Amino acid sequence: MSGQWIDGTGRILKEKGLIERAHAALCEKYGWQMWLLDTVSSVFGRIGRRAYLELSVGAAGVAPE
Repeated sequence: MSGQWIDGTGRILKEKGLIERAHAALCEKYGWQMWLLDTVSSVFGRIGRRAYLELSVGAAGVAPE
């Protein structure tokens, strides 16, 4: 699909409830891998520096030439 663009928007989540929901979805999908990532992030003190993104995708179009 070379040459195609998809319109969309994105934002960084700041609301605690939305962040918790996003993290829970990642834990459900990735299971032990997310647990391992959380553990390593906690050990190195980086877990509080995470950013959760919300992406909304629109209709596909053709890239401008």
